[in-house]
Amino acid sequence: MNWGYRIVIAFVIFMGLIISAVVYTSSKQSDLVADDYYMQEVNYQEIIDARQNSKDIKDSIRIEQDAENIRIVFPAVVQPTLKGTVHFFHPQNESKDLVSDIILNNENTLVIGKVQLAKGNYTLKFKWEDGGKKFYVEKTFYVS
Repeated sequence: MNWGYRIVIAFVIFMGLIISAVVYTSSKQSDLVADDYYMQEVNYQEIIDARQNSKDIKDSIRIEQDAENIRIVFPAVVQPTLKGTVHFFHPQNESKDLVSDIILNNENTLVIGKVQLAKGNYTLKFKWEDGGKKFYVEKTFYVS
């Protein structure tokens, strides 16, 4: 076999690898982080201000879990009448996300059933308004 055949064989193998890589990557599911990412970027200054308001509260929010529930305990400085949401953001699959209103009980605790969530890593995004001020906190959490 001369050099011409070897070059053709190397070229065919190389093209096969490139085509298989393209087919593999195009078959993978890729979710955007958010469908309305452009509007979120336009309004990002609100998030910056809300994070600044939340500096003292961020480390005070505790997340606990047992076999059936996830308990999110807010500090006493947070009023139980606040209005807001918590977004359980699953970075690998958008269909596993959960958005829930923050409804606190007498102990400033929000209880979420684990039945609603899949096992895995989540970023919890808390957004709420209390006393006319907006707050925003992100925490990472593993649901087992």
